[in-house]
Amino acid sequence: MSNVSQRDVVVTTWMENGTNANLSQAAITLTQSTGTNMGEAAMTGPWIKAVGTMTVRGTPGESVGFWRFGFIQLKFITDDWAHYRGETQAKGSVFFAIDRPPARAQQLCRDTYTIGQGNDFPVLGPIIFYDGDQQMISTTVGRVAGFLAADAKIPATGSIIVNVLFSDSPSRAYDLIQLNEKFIPAQRNYLYSLQTGAAFCTMFALQKGPGQPIEVLKTFQWNVRWRAHFRTTGGVVQQAPPKAGDVLDMNVSQVFDGPPIDPRFRQFATDKTLPVCNDLMQKAYANPVRKTSTRWEDWKVGH
Repeated sequence: MSNVSQRDVVVTTWMENGTNANLSQAAITLTQSTGTNMGEAAMTGPWIKAVGTMTVRGTPGESVGFWRFGFIQLKFITDDWAHYRGETQAKGSVFFAIDRPPARAQQLCRDTYTIGQGNDFPVLGPIIFYDGDQQMISTTVGRVAGFLAADAKIPATGSIIVNVLFSDSPSRAYDLIQLNEKFIPAQRNYLYSLQTGAAFCTMFALQKGPGQPIEVLKTFQWNVRWRAHFRTTGGVVQQAPPKAGDVLDMNVSQVFDGPPIDPRFRQFATDKTLPVCNDLMQKAYANPVRKTSTRWEDWKVGH
């Protein structure tokens, strides 16, 4: 009977521009306010990439039709908040967050695609994998949940080698200005500090045909973090020299055999009821946690 063991799978991870966690590609780009435009602090992380190489072994001629291979990703930590201040104490402060209730109902979510976006569709079953299903024309495919043709069989060599790719580059953006409605007219409060970060569990998995269980064979974790402070002079926002705790980095774990062991998410790898991360984020932006004050506050930023 055709099979794949953990020893038959190799997952290799890398960051696009080397292994140094403190990457300049994670810098914050500021676009200043003009007129009614509130400006923007934009963050785009460096690319994390991986390739999963799997050897399917079996008896020549044995059917492996519709076997599916790909990556699954869960997001289990989200930090997303910003602190704004007027240019003087008398012009107040604003706290804005999209990482906690009621803006965000929960932390754990499935990081996956939207049906129809690009060429992503769930051909062989519900949305579980990071990318959409696509039939494998060759044994090396791009960012897909690749599946073998209906008539695929083990060749005379007794094995098939399959390569599937993964990549991700988280990004986030905040307005440089929030209007503080504690005042009439509302005062402009400028970005003073922010923290945005995410932690992910990424798994390489196999499904031996539609309706069969999805088996997680390899797992790694990674995160990306932005924590920074800013200063404003004459309505122009600039990034301030780093303070204690400020960081711009990405970190990737080693690759482990089997499914995740972390109790926060080990049972959810193939849970079809998990909310989709992008859906949670859109709802949070539509209903953020927002607090205003007539003075500079040291807001409670934890959640």
